[in-house]
Amino acid sequence: MAKKTEARENAVLTAARLLEQQGYHGTGLAQIIEESGCPKGSFYYHFPGGKEQLALEALQKADESMEDTFDEAEVDSASPTAYVEALSSKLAQRLEGSNYCAGCLLAGLAFETSRTSISMANACKRSFGNWNLRIAGALRKQGLAPDIAAWTAAALVSALNGALIVCRAEGSPVPLREVGAAFGRWLKSA
Repeated sequence: MAKKTEARENAVLTAARLLEQQGYHGTGLAQIIEESGCPKGSFYYHFPGGKEQLALEALQKADESMEDTFDEAEVDSASPTAYVEALSSKLAQRLEGSNYCAGCLLAGLAFETSRTSISMANACKRSFGNWNLRIAGALRKQGLAPDIAAWTAAALVSALNGALIVCRAEGSPVPLREVGAAFGRWLKSA
């Protein structure tokens, strides 16, 4: 039984990596099956909903990873300014560590699939909403008023995702670090 679970987990992790790097339409099931080592027959047993089901599960896995990033940024900071700078820095480090191949699986899936799949659109909307709530909660814990924390979180999520795209295009972490610094300066003056 552990072997079946391992094959399934490998398929989800491989899909998350490939979808993040290549996009939904640029990633085929054959490549996921081959790179994950999941036998083709067991792949369709584990994922009867095919590529869409696998992408939804990969998104869930990416969300879990982002939760860890949110936790780390919160632990490493004692103020709203420090939090946004830590969060942008952690994302920049992750991007650098992937040689600018990683990005944001959520943003890519939202862009490519939200108009063609209701379930993908709903999952992406839910994930972005959770990110906003999580960041706003951290900012409130560190002293920001609830309304300021909420719209700062929404703006930060959008800015970080835009910066990730620019970072990948430029092969540089600078845009992410600039977003953190800009929000940090704004929060100091707020």
